[in-house]
Amino acid sequence: YIENPSSMAFDAAGNMYVGQADGTGDILMFDAAGTLVASFDVFTPPPPARGTDHIALARPEYPAYDGCTIFYTSRDPDIRRYDVCTRTQLPKFNIQPLPGEVGNMAFHLVVLPDGGVLVANGFLGIVRLDASGNQIQTYVAPDGEPNFWGGVDYAGDGTFWATNAATDNVYKFDLQSGAVLDSFNTGTG
Repeated sequence: YIENPSSMAFDAAGNMYVGQADGTGDILMFDAAGTLVASFDVFTPPPPARGTDHIALARPEYPAYDGCTIFYTSRDPDIRRYDVCTRTQLPKFNIQPLPGEVGNMAFHLVVLPDGGVLVANGFLGIVRLDASGNQIQTYVAPDGEPNFWGGVDYAGDGTFWATNAATDNVYKFDLQSGAVLDSFNTGTG
């Protein structure tokens, strides 16, 4: 690794892609045996805020999976894409910057079965985008709890889990309605 590996994603062949928050911000590719086989320079000029801090691929069983497109965030208001098959930077995924003027930092993201994306948007909540990159829904902590969303993971059953670092609470949301279905506190402080 070059600097601060921050996230990883696996393709159908078992290759692991690693996003790096600092340094070059390159995405690294390792084969199933753990051998570095490629490095993807996704930034020219140098990377914004935090390189390829968080990366995601659609799951191989999803119709949106193409085995090539890596979505990534850099703790700024955009979701970027890179095609590792053609080594091509693709247009930004989101049509407009994520909402808010302060705290609109995109953190973890996950690609949904329909090609849409869920992204943890720092202090403002979780943002859902459709397959065309349009913002269609926002999820926030219940009862006026402060927000500082960092992690998000789709459960595959129409629900997703999200972590709120402001309170150490973990929530299970219904994707369609936005209702909180379950929660617990990690007690980690």
